[in-house]
Amino acid sequence: MSSSKSYAVRRRPGQDRSKKRVASILDAAKKLIAERGIEPITMTQVAKEAGMGLTALYRYFPNKSSVIYELSAQMLEQDRSGVLIPALETEIEVSVDEFFIETSKLYVKVHLEEPHRIPLRMAIQSDAELLSFDLQDTQDNAEILANKIASLAKVKKLDKLKDFFLLFLNLLASTTLLMAYTNDEKAAGKLLDTFLTMSLREVHSILEEGQSVDPQI
Repeated sequence: MSSSKSYAVRRRPGQDRSKKRVASILDAAKKLIAERGIEPITMTQVAKEAGMGLTALYRYFPNKSSVIYELSAQMLEQDRSGVLIPALETEIEVSVDEFFIETSKLYVKVHLEEPHRIPLRMAIQSDAELLSFDLQDTQDNAEILANKIASLAKVKKLDKLKDFFLLFLNLLASTTLLMAYTNDEKAAGKLLDTFLTMSLREVHSILEEGQSVDPQI
């Protein structure tokens, strides 16, 4: 990902020592965001939590926005490498329903278990540049999921399936935010189940439109 001028990281770490310092900065920011949210934290607090001086922090990040941008990029990359790719690469044969439900629930589980992700998701929605980057990432993931579902269902790839997943992934993120602020865990679970049931019904409807089986898929 290329950063804009306002979000540019001052120094991309090359040496191990620098990489560790950047990692400690991002870990400190994640901890503070999980505890307090994004708006209240300052660069001074991040530096203190990371165990370094403010001047040292500014060598890598010019402002808080650049820290948030880097954390958002890291989160989106982890979503793909830690949730989507493992699901795609599993050697266990699964049905469309199993893949859809398990992958969706894993995404939600990761977000709810790592509390810094919820404020980051909200920050992405309120920042035009972060939102633009998130949209591109979501479009890429929608393409990947559409291909996977078409392959599992043994149908030709449908543009409508990609359009569905672009919408679904955005709605899944919104559902996850709603669940995070629902104090009743059982109610939150029912909310997710209802959303996934409705979404899966639409998946099957789209697949029925493309029942021309292609044995090469």
